Amino acid sequence: MKKIILFFLVFILAGFFVSEARAFSISPLKYLLTVAPGENKNLSLKIKNDGQEKKFYALETLGVRQDENGRTILAKGLTAAEKWATAEESVLEVGPGEEKTAVFKINVPQTAAAGSYYIGLAAREMAESGGGDVGLSGQLATIVFLQVSGQANESLGISKWAIGRLTLKKDWLFDLVVKNNGNIETPAVGRIIIRNWRGRIVYDKAVEMGVVLAGASRAFQTKVILAKGDYISGPHWAEMKIVYGRSGQTVSSTYCFWYVSPSMLLAVILILVLAVLISFRYKKHRRFE
Repeated sequence: MKKIILFFLVFILAGFFVSEARAFSISPLKYLLTVAPGENKNLSLKIKNDGQEKKFYALETLGVRQDENGRTILAKGLTAAEKWATAEESVLEVGPGEEKTAVFKINVPQTAAAGSYYIGLAAREMAESGGGDVGLSGQLATIVFLQVSGQANESLGISKWAIGRLTLKKDWLFDLVVKNNGNIETPAVGRIIIRNWRGRIVYDKAVEMGVVLAGASRAFQTKVILAKGDYISGPHWAEMKIVYGRSGQTVSSTYCFWYVSPSMLLAVILILVLAVLISFRYKKHRRFE
C-alpha cells in the first residue's frame, strides 16, 4: 500500500508541466474517484492567482498515459476517457491574490468497461481574455484516477527479456519490457536469477518496477555484475520472475546466453589457427609423397 501511495505522489509531481514563470496554483493535486457506468460526477478545481494582476485561465481536459520509461504524458487526443470530462466554463477570470473554483463534469458512458482510467483537469494561464491566439505562460493539471466499478482484472505479461546470445563483457545488460494487459494499475516487483552451466545460482536480486498503469508498457534495463570468481565461460540461464498485483500473481521468462571470457576466446582462436596450420602442412606433405 505504501508503494502505491508513493507512486501516486511521484506520478502527480512528475506528471504535469509547469512554466518557470507561473504565478498560480491549483488544488487538489489528485482525485481518486470510483463511479459506476452511466454515472455522472462534478469535480471542483480551486485555482489561486498568486500574482499582482488579474489573470485569465483556460480550462481544458487532457488525456493521460504512461510511457515506457514510466513518465506521465498529458496531452490532447491520447485517450477516449478525456472526452468524458468537460469544464463548465472555458475561461476563468481570477483577481490578484484571489482563489476561484472551476467545476468539471465527469460523464461516464453506460458502455464504459470496468477498470482504471486517467484524466487530466488542466488550467492554462492566458495572456489575455480575448479570442484568437493566446500566450502560454504556464499550465498545471490535476490527475483524476477514475475507477469504473466492475470486475478488476490483473494481468501482466513479459514482452521482452533478453541480452545478446553471446557476450564477452563482465557487465551484463538485460532488456525487459512488460505490458499491463489488465484493466487496473498494477504494482510489480521483479527478481533476476542467473544459473551457470553447472546449475549453480550465481546471481539472485530483486528489481523494483513500481506501478504499471492499465494498458501501459514499461521498459527496464538491468545491469548484472557477478561476484569475483563467479564468471565461468559457457551457457547461462537468466530467469526474470515478476510478482505483481494485489493478489500476488507471478509471471516469468527464461533466456539462455553464452558468456565467453576473453582469455578463453583467445585460446579458442589459437587452437583454430593451429588446427588450420596443421591441416595445411598435412595436405602439403601428402601432395609431395
